[in-house]
Amino acid sequence: MALTDSPSGAHDVPPASPNSPEQATLIGTLVHLWPYIWPGDRTDLKMRVVWSVVLLLVAKLATLSVPFTFKWAIDALTGAHTAPVESSNWMLWLIASPLLLTLGYGGIRVMARCAC
Repeated sequence: MALTDSPSGAHDVPPASPNSPEQATLIGTLVHLWPYIWPGDRTDLKMRVVWSVVLLLVAKLATLSVPFTFKWAIDALTGAHTAPVESSNWMLWLIASPLLLTLGYGGIRVMARCAC
C-alpha cells in the first residue's frame, strides 16, 4: 500500500500487518520459535534443553552459595560460632576436607569431558 496525500497535506500511514515488527510480542515470538526450542520429533534436543536448564540452576545455586561460604569461613576464623561447622571440630574437618576436594575435582573433570 502506497502513501497517499490527504487533503491536509499529511501522508496517510498504512495500518500495521499482523506479522509486522510493530505487532511483535514476547508471546508471539515464543509461539513462532517454540518448534525450534522444543521439537516434537527430536528427543535428543529436548534432553539438551532440559540438561541446560538443570545446569543453569546448579550454576546459579553455586554462585549464590559463594558469599555464604565466605561468611562462614570468616566466622569460623574469628570464632564467632555462627558457622555451620565449628572450627573446633577438627576431626570433621580432617575427614571432610579431602573428600570434598576430591569430589569437586572429579565433578569438574566430568563436566570438562561433557563440554567437548
